[in-house]
Amino acid sequence: MAWKPRDGSTRLWIDTDNALGADRGNVDDGLAVAALLGSRARVAGISCVAGNTEAAWVLAATRALLERIPGTSRLPLLAAGEAPAHIATLPDATSLLALGPLTNVAAAARLDPTLPARCTLRVVATLNAPWRSPVRALRDLNVRRDRAAARVVLALPWRRLVVFPLDVVRALRLGEDDLARLERDAGELGSWLARGAEGWRREQRWRQRGGRFRVSDVVAALDAAGELPGARYAGGRLVAFDPAAARERFHALVAAAALSAPDAAR
Repeated sequence: MAWKPRDGSTRLWIDTDNALGADRGNVDDGLAVAALLGSRARVAGISCVAGNTEAAWVLAATRALLERIPGTSRLPLLAAGEAPAHIATLPDATSLLALGPLTNVAAAARLDPTLPARCTLRVVATLNAPWRSPVRALRDLNVRRDRAAARVVLALPWRRLVVFPLDVVRALRLGEDDLARLERDAGELGSWLARGAEGWRREQRWRQRGGRFRVSDVVAALDAAGELPGARYAGGRLVAFDPAAARERFHALVAAAALSAPDAAR
């Protein structure tokens, strides 16, 4: 039996460089995917791209994540080598959430130049005010790891392009208390997410204030699910949201993912 996305207004495809469950790398992709799969978003599939970690690790880590979310055993999960060809065939009105470097998206648009006209693209990248934080521009890894792809993709005529700048999404942070809450409220999934995120939290505790780490991709994921509280945009860019309310929505959605319906009910 093929995967059946949940009923939702928009078909969503996720392209990710998830490292939660890998040996190293930022974990916010994994947290974002878990929240999306607990939402009413109509997730049609996931593809992998090298970024936070090597592409093979992204695939293995994302597979391990899906194994802990009930009802996702038939959700399409594509290796990096398969991703561009599939993304190029996404149907009209698909929402494409790019959580990693734009390598796959650029390759897909080369395969089918009509892709941008069909799809909405959400991208976590760039800064709204780079002159205020030049050092942060160096941390824009989704751009830096494939600058050529980023230049191409951000210039394409997308049906709708929504950019989530790093100096805005950085306001959403999680800490040790949030990891404990995941373990308490989201069962096996929450415990696995918390264990996977703990190493990253420890690594980042001297770099980020209050021992809390940024989960930038979660902001874009909540928006893709229609679950980002207080969101405001200007010129296709997020300029503000409510971090405290977004944190609560994240926890609620991960807890819902842990209780997802079995495949037969999808």
